[in-house]
Formats: sequence, C-alpha cells, structure tokens
Amino acid sequence: MSPPQKVTPDLPADQRFYTRFRKDSRIKLFEEGNWSEGILVDISMIGASILSDENWSPGKKVTIMSPMFTCEIPGEVIRKTVSDMGQRYAIVFHDLCDSSILEILNKIAHCK
Repeated sequence: MSPPQKVTPDLPADQRFYTRFRKDSRIKLFEEGNWSEGILVDISMIGASILSDENWSPGKKVTIMSPMFTCEIPGEVIRKTVSDMGQRYAIVFHDLCDSSILEILNKIAHCK
C-alpha cells in the first residue's frame, strides 16, 4: 500500500465559520456492517471531508475511525463529488459525544 498523496492544494485562508484541521491520513470507515478504508482530507467541529472508493449516496450513515482519535465519530454523507482520485464525500456530524468534541478541538488547536 503506497503512502497517501496530498489531496488538497495550498488554499487561501478558509472563510468558513468553523476552523478545519487538514490531515491527509488513512482512516477506517464503517457502514452497515461493512469496513472500508479512506483518506481523511480535513475535519472540523461540524463535519469532515474524506476520499473513498466506496459508492455512497447522500443520507448514508458512516462511522469514521482513525488512530488520531480514541473514539468513533458517526456522521452522515451530505455530498459526493467524483474526481480522478476517487469519490470525495462531505460528512456532517450529528450528536457528537463530549470526548469526540474535545479530541477534534485539540487536533485543531495543536495543528494550526
């Protein structure tokens, strides 16, 4: 398995309300009893952007698992964009537990 390629170009300052933590790292994705792998492009308090070879439609529930976090992070696919690197998904988080919120905040704070 080759190391992940950088999937986001150097972009100008982000104008979104929530700060995102950019991290091109491998993650595990769990969806309806099926495991797959993907790449976490970035993550914020409200959601994440991931790359995956899976074919999910908006509304699909997925769980993100990564060595960066000690807990599972549940979310829902809200957008799919097809590119030459695979499917890129926008995932929105619902009802994050306190430990998930703290871990994401700590990653954002320490990696700016």
